[in-house]
Amino acid sequence: MIAVRDKVNFIQTGWMVNPALFGDGRPWSFGLWKGVNRTGCYNTRCPGFIQVSRTDLLSIPLSPLPKGEIGVYLSIEQDKKTGNWWATDVKYNGHGMHIGYWPKELFDLISTNANMVGVTGAVQASPSGKSPPMGNGYLPTKNEMESARVRDVDIIDSNFKVIGSRKYKLEKILDSDKCYGLRDGRKKSFDEGTYVLFTYGGPGGDSCGI
Repeated sequence: MIAVRDKVNFIQTGWMVNPALFGDGRPWSFGLWKGVNRTGCYNTRCPGFIQVSRTDLLSIPLSPLPKGEIGVYLSIEQDKKTGNWWATDVKYNGHGMHIGYWPKELFDLISTNANMVGVTGAVQASPSGKSPPMGNGYLPTKNEMESARVRDVDIIDSNFKVIGSRKYKLEKILDSDKCYGLRDGRKKSFDEGTYVLFTYGGPGGDSCGI
């Protein structure tokens, strides 16, 4: 993301529950962009995102894993030659699937780079003032398997080298500690199978301050 005065460019991808957008209460993967002259939209609701894969779509309902968990493994990366921003479904076998891309012409501030990378959880309160659950609805505890969690985030630097988020300063922001929580994860290697960047979420409720 880059913001300059009244301009902002960003691309987001991940998962959300949004009945107004999807028509049901299931979790869906999504993409969202904002570019030149405040243009932008979710998924393919306006011209912009170019779907390439015939099997791996940008926005689909997500099915629980065998243990009832839901996981999303997505990346946003800029192609060094074309400048286009690609959405990729990251596979643990080392072969990612390119979903599609946002052409560089959509943006006037992130044509060559972005100055901020964020990982976030967000909710929107209803007109009654009640805020919905975030994550799986549980506050984070010492047991990292009990709440929603984010594993290490890889960042591609200006030299197009992949660097783990541990090399960068992490700014943590929690808008409401009444209804939601945020905890640092354990800092161990992936080889040990225990590395978690942070855990987050909560039940929501009334007067959450969101």
